[in-house]
Amino acid sequence: MRQLERQSFRLAVTAATAVIGVFGYPLLTGEVYTVGDLASIHIPFRHFYDSCLANGDSFLWYPFTYNGFYAHGEGQGAFYHPLNYFTYAALPFAPAFTIEILRNYVFAFVGFFLFARRWPLDRGASAFGATLFAFCTFQFTHYMHVNFVGIASQVPWGLWAVDLAARGPTSRHRNLGALALAAVTGSQLLLSHPQVTWMSLLAEGLYTVFLVSRGVFGRSPAGDPKAGNRSAVSTLCVLALSIALGFALAGIQLLPMWDALQVSFRAAPPEGFAGSYAIHPLNLAQIVAPYLFLFRSVGFPPSANALYLGAAVPPLLVWLALRGRNVGRLFPLAMSALALAALGLLLALGDIGVVARGLEFLPVVGLFRAPGRYALLLQLGAAIAAAIAFADLVRVAAGTEPLPRRLWLLGSVPLLSIAATLVVLVLPNPQPDSIYFGLSTPGWIVLGPLLLAIATLLVVYAARGTAVAAIGLLCLSAADLGYYGLSYAWRVPPVEVDPWIARLPGADVPNGFRIDAGHTALGTRGVRQSFGYAAMIPNRVLPAGRLREPGAKADASLIASWRVASVAHAYGKPVDGALPRARLVSSAVVSGDVVADIAAVDVEKVALVAEDPGSLVGPNGSANIRRERPGEIDFEVETPGRQLLVVAETYHEGWRARVDGEACRVIPVYGDFMGCIVPAGATTVTFRFEPESFRLGKNVTIAAVVIAVGLLGATLWRA
Repeated sequence: MRQLERQSFRLAVTAATAVIGVFGYPLLTGEVYTVGDLASIHIPFRHFYDSCLANGDSFLWYPFTYNGFYAHGEGQGAFYHPLNYFTYAALPFAPAFTIEILRNYVFAFVGFFLFARRWPLDRGASAFGATLFAFCTFQFTHYMHVNFVGIASQVPWGLWAVDLAARGPTSRHRNLGALALAAVTGSQLLLSHPQVTWMSLLAEGLYTVFLVSRGVFGRSPAGDPKAGNRSAVSTLCVLALSIALGFALAGIQLLPMWDALQVSFRAAPPEGFAGSYAIHPLNLAQIVAPYLFLFRSVGFPPSANALYLGAAVPPLLVWLALRGRNVGRLFPLAMSALALAALGLLLALGDIGVVARGLEFLPVVGLFRAPGRYALLLQLGAAIAAAIAFADLVRVAAGTEPLPRRLWLLGSVPLLSIAATLVVLVLPNPQPDSIYFGLSTPGWIVLGPLLLAIATLLVVYAARGTAVAAIGLLCLSAADLGYYGLSYAWRVPPVEVDPWIARLPGADVPNGFRIDAGHTALGTRGVRQSFGYAAMIPNRVLPAGRLREPGAKADASLIASWRVASVAHAYGKPVDGALPRARLVSSAVVSGDVVADIAAVDVEKVALVAEDPGSLVGPNGSANIRRERPGEIDFEVETPGRQLLVVAETYHEGWRARVDGEACRVIPVYGDFMGCIVPAGATTVTFRFEPESFRLGKNVTIAAVVIAVGLLGATLWRA
């Protein structure tokens, strides 16, 4: 049995290394993946980040989309995560970007393995479960959501930290577990996808409840029940304080994110937003028929509907049901893991699963959309339960456990696969005009039941004492999930960065002007846009930069909006009369309805403001950009009188202005842009982006780091 355990462990590690190595071959070619959000948001942000680190610039403000916006607050760049900082500071962009993607799968594998080893699971079974989780369809089909998968990969680490803090063998181990929980929580929050961090906290909370229910916290070595209760309460308090410390460690990201949330559409999302992108019920067939659908799943986007668990999981779960309590001490954990999987599935189904409706009433959590992402909990729970079943199967194969009765019930797995396939084939297409509901070709459809049948036979042969069948099951799982994920990832081959950037479609515009509705990655070559793509799209007053329906005509308000936004090219056509990014005007009108009023004034001469700027005089002066860096713009101005400097950069309370070294209040102009009053005779005006949310968040993080280091030092010193 020990030999089988060692072989399983070595094969699992070898298989995981092979999958990651094949996925990471762009490291050798200097290429990067560009699928979906990688091209539209992650590559632009990280390319900008890499450039800022190389040039010593601030990366808080991203000047290339939405007429500039608070990119650090939006969070998708994860600029202040230590691993990102050191990776991009030390390496060229292409390898740094690929490593950021690959490390998530390494973390997922190692974290799950360490968590499983906290229980009496042998190394082989632990590595088997780690393979199922690290390369599950959820992790691979979401690989273009780098932050998302980065947080998901740390979920097992959070469970491991909770377990170590709760039932470590010594006080030193428990203290280190508590600090590890704080570090994991902080790391997840710095990766800036609150929904997945919430899932992780939910899993950790449920695991804590499981440990309490098993009496782990309440035991007293001296047999004193009161002492045991005090231990339970104190441990729960330590876990809560650890998570609080993790939030403080991420203060440098959380406070800016809260700031960005207040000025984005997510602060008051439209009706039905939270329920969008739920798992379509037809996708339940994926669990036993992975290649039934043309895009592996039904519904858009395909990555939001992945439910396949691997061919080995269904027969192993049936095996678990057959064995029942004969599994031994791991039976309660297996049942709890299945309960977690069931909860994840119900949440992923959205309104159909009912449970998700209750979350909409929770603060912050109610703002999250895409309940289909709760499939992460389904795949985590299924991986834990399958690892326990695999460990038990190996014991039976080694002859240390009796063969269970009713082994023939395992035949229900391939039969269920065939039945699910036939049912879907006879059902009418729910959306006949959508390619995302199409069926695959016959050869691919048959492959699903065939894989399930092979996996079931391997379980049967292993149960009957053929040890090599257990090894075959592990190899099948790695090959099955590896191929499924890699074939999805490779549907768009990786490319070299610079040639890819050069091929991006976009219009040539005069220096300093912008375009509207171009490829969002154009910022990688310095093209500025009024349009953009982000998780927290900033609220806009003017129609410039908003998504338009195909074929919609540009009215007077939209054209005037383009002009004041310095948009020289929009939707494939030039814009006449685009105004420069900076100009001085001597006429300003207070407006309560900028969208209506902007079409009625001469925007070249008149600015619309929210408050009376006072007396403005003289013919319009001149303003030229002398020097510009991200979040910092210096102007040379000539003005014959007191005038308003209008800058076509998005207004934010974090902007600070100085006129000839003296502080000047920044005011919103045209609802979306910024300006300041320039007195007669002024020569220089400087705008710098210095948001208070970042300053406060930075101070909170520094204080939390000092506390964490002090606690770590005290723990190690006492040891």
